[in-house]
Amino acid sequence: MHVLISCVGSAGDVFPFIAIGQALRERGHRVDLLASAYFADRIASAGLGFAAIGTLDDYENAVADPDLWHPRRSFPLLWHNIERNLRDAYGKIVERAGSDAVLVGSTLAFNSRLAQETLGLPGATVHLSPSCIFSARAPAQWPGLAWLGWLPTWLTRAFLNAIERAVLDRVVLPGLNAFRAELGLSATRRVMSHWLNSPDQVICAFPAWFAAPQSDWPANSVAVDFPRWAGSTDTDLDP
Repeated sequence: MHVLISCVGSAGDVFPFIAIGQALRERGHRVDLLASAYFADRIASAGLGFAAIGTLDDYENAVADPDLWHPRRSFPLLWHNIERNLRDAYGKIVERAGSDAVLVGSTLAFNSRLAQETLGLPGATVHLSPSCIFSARAPAQWPGLAWLGWLPTWLTRAFLNAIERAVLDRVVLPGLNAFRAELGLSATRRVMSHWLNSPDQVICAFPAWFAAPQSDWPANSVAVDFPRWAGSTDTDLDP
């Protein structure tokens, strides 16, 4: 297979996918990792193909923005940085995808899900944390929302749906659906709880003892283990 891995985020998001890419390469598959230009050298040193999503300045400006740590302003900032590179990130998949391609995307790899829809290729969504799954039976311990776990399941579900409609979808849908229209795709909604989960496979990259699978997780999900990249022993840590 030719595995195209799209990964959005910082080192904690990218390094596990380097480990996944190396494991796939050891099984004889060809692997390209699409991520921020900031990780070009690390990915190349791991022996994987690489395509840059955004510039080095894009990454450094994003991680230096104090809003990244703000409980309400962080998600709009994340989406702003994803959206401005979304067409390019999608195009890089289209350029590389042949009939043997399999798509793998991190939680926020919207480009991978879009390409899965337009190209009809098999794909998997990989969540590195249970907080990426909207579960009313075992709600994530988000800051300020730990009390959700004390509510009845039906009430927790209603609250999560309201958050998604009023906050998350309001941020994402205008830009995402505009691009979907350009691609000839119909409008979508419930992006974070439903659409971003691949209909083929959702891989929860953490073991069941860390977060027990729930009946309201995606029906096609499987819990595995933590993908850990050993890194290189002959390089110094980034200051």
